[in-house]
Amino acid sequence: MLQRPELGRATRLNELAAELRQTEDETSQQLQRLRDLGFVVQSWVEGVEYPLDPALIFSRLAESRQQEIDVLSEQLRSDRLAANRFTADLANFLVQRRSGDVEILEGREIANQRM
Repeated sequence: MLQRPELGRATRLNELAAELRQTEDETSQQLQRLRDLGFVVQSWVEGVEYPLDPALIFSRLAESRQQEIDVLSEQLRSDRLAANRFTADLANFLVQRRSGDVEILEGREIANQRM
């Protein structure tokens, strides 16, 4: 369609399919995929579509993917922090459980009184 934009008319689907050596159904499905990705858009004229510059679309798709990666990275950081807090709390719990019979006294006088 970049080379022959006139084939972007809905009425010329059969010509586009023939040019691509495909069935009209195959071409229709592939056009829908291109629409979904933003490579092909509707013109202001009814029944006419045209392709956008692939560099622009690839840039948009890359930016969208980068945003997804950023969200996942933030979730991973949050999960790591939660895991670190959990393991620290568990370690503290285990130490406290073992040291239940230990009394901490501050100062020599208090220690002498306690003995």
